[in-house]
Order: sequence, then structure tokens, then C-alpha cells
Amino acid sequence: RGSGRRLVLIGSPAEGCAAYLRAVRRAAADDTVFLPDQPHGALVDFYRAASVVAQPSFIELPGLVAIEALAAGRPVVAADRPPVREYLDGLATFCDPGSPDSIRQACERAQSASPAAVDGFLRAHTWVATAEVVAAAYARALTPTPGRTRP
Repeated sequence: RGSGRRLVLIGSPAEGCAAYLRAVRRAAADDTVFLPDQPHGALVDFYRAASVVAQPSFIELPGLVAIEALAAGRPVVAADRPPVREYLDGLATFCDPGSPDSIRQACERAQSASPAAVDGFLRAHTWVATAEVVAAAYARALTPTPGRTRP
């Protein structure tokens, strides 16, 4: 509330979280938009339209949403949880998902963050680069090591 920005929430609640979603709907500002699950191909348009893509969730794992939003050139806010930080450190702005003030501050910081780290990440993590790493791992696994017998 009071940020001057529209909040768009996309997706269904996790199992057992329907009551929480109802509470969020009751507390939401009038200009908050709630959308059902969207086809995967449509999400990139939502990412590109956003000033920040935020995933301040207690249960969300790092994954495609954050990477796809970064690839679309949008800053990302994520919950400061160990597995999420492991994947997104240096790429996302972190927040305490239990604190509306922390989420708001992280969104404000994310909008002014430099895209340099994200640009470097995206250049280094192309499909070709990923395939080369996987192929090298398979090659190492298949190379006999002296003194080691194969099962």
C-alpha cells in the first residue's frame, strides 16, 4: 500500500494455503490484481511488463521464475533463504518474506540495482556453455582412472 505501484499476483496458492490467500485478498490494496495460473509461454510478457519480479515466499525454491525474469531483463526480489541465496546471490535482492517492510525495501533497492551482474550471468549461462559443462562432466566420468575399476 502506498507504493504508487500496482501489485500483480499470479498463480494458485500452494496446498494448504487457501486461507492465507483469502486473507491476502482482504488486506490487498484496491489496485492489486490477482490472476490465475498462466500458460508458461505468457509469463515472459508479465516479466517484461514488471518493474520488479518478486518471489518473497517461504516455500518457493530457486528456479525458473527468477532465472526467466532475469533473462527478460527484470530485477528480482527473492526470499533470503539458504537454497535461494545459493542460486541467486549477486543476481537478486533479498528480503525477509515475513516482513512487508523488508519486501518493499528490497523492491525499491532492486529497481536501482546495476544489471551488470545479471548480464554477466546470462552471457556465461547460455545453452551452449551449459552443454559444454555437461559434456565435460560426462567425459571425465567415462575416462578411466589408474587404479580405479569400473563396476
